[in-house]
Amino acid sequence: MIKLKDIKLGVVLSCFLMAMPVLAANYFMPEVVGSSAYMVRQGHVQGFTPLSSVLFENPAGLHMTNRNSVSLFSTTLMNEVNYRSFSASKRVPGWGVFALGYMGLGVEGIPYINHQSFDGVESYSVSGSFSYLSQLFKMGYQFSMSDRFHLGLAGNYYRTKFDTVSGSGYNFDIGVYFDYKKVDVSYVLKNVLSSRDIKYQDTQGGSDLNKAGSSQGRMEELLLESVLSMKYDRQRWRALAQLRKVEGHSFVKNASLRYVLFDELLEVSAGYREEPLTRMINEDYITRQDVDRSFTLGVGLTLFGLNLDYALEKNLKAELRHLDFEQFHYFSLGVSL
Repeated sequence: MIKLKDIKLGVVLSCFLMAMPVLAANYFMPEVVGSSAYMVRQGHVQGFTPLSSVLFENPAGLHMTNRNSVSLFSTTLMNEVNYRSFSASKRVPGWGVFALGYMGLGVEGIPYINHQSFDGVESYSVSGSFSYLSQLFKMGYQFSMSDRFHLGLAGNYYRTKFDTVSGSGYNFDIGVYFDYKKVDVSYVLKNVLSSRDIKYQDTQGGSDLNKAGSSQGRMEELLLESVLSMKYDRQRWRALAQLRKVEGHSFVKNASLRYVLFDELLEVSAGYREEPLTRMINEDYITRQDVDRSFTLGVGLTLFGLNLDYALEKNLKAELRHLDFEQFHYFSLGVSL
């Protein structure tokens, strides 16, 4: 039996996925969801997570991690899209910190939708299904020039597969971190190699680039991204601010305020986030640049080397997203030894 939910999901996701190879598009980063609930609850301000997941934000921030650190993050979007994140880091005395990370965003069982129109009557049917998976693999290294100046490098490998189409590419991140008495500054450049793109292959289209519907040889850009973040500590308060620039988009702003309790065992936070996006405005693939806005609330508990974090994110411009994107709940687990 064909479920209405399957048809709705198929129409939304199929249109999105089919549009990807047609546009001279920007590659969708799975990390747009966030590296951890810790990062989400502080308004997605990057570079200050004291766990291995900071690898996804700024590899120079790995200097804050303990000898061993592990971070796990998982959530489900729209009741269908599965998001997974894992990272681990190891401090080697005299050498620095080495880290590995993985992010994946996937959908299983996306139905093929057949559309028919007869005498003005529209009908839909499901003829099968396929899956979508976007992955990011990271390898990072951090070393300190002094007690206050830290550098970090990360290599990125991107891989995407949906239906008969697959694509891959690689790039690098470079980050610095300045650790002052009460003010910390994080700066990172992501995807610094401008010549690196995601290149697609399509087994359905073979080697014929001009075949209708084929994605063979299509390219997507890995956009250069720069992120400048600052953190100010005053007694129990932590104030964070961030300016972020994604190539082809205007500057976006993030901010957060945190308050610590019980010798930093418990922390509550509130934040504001802006996220640049490209919005399709008609069926001819005409797009325009826009900014998504949301606010976040959260709480974190640190106990015996365990970091438990919860975050709520509420979208302020729901008309730009699917209705199920209006509000999210996030949980993440970190271990520091």
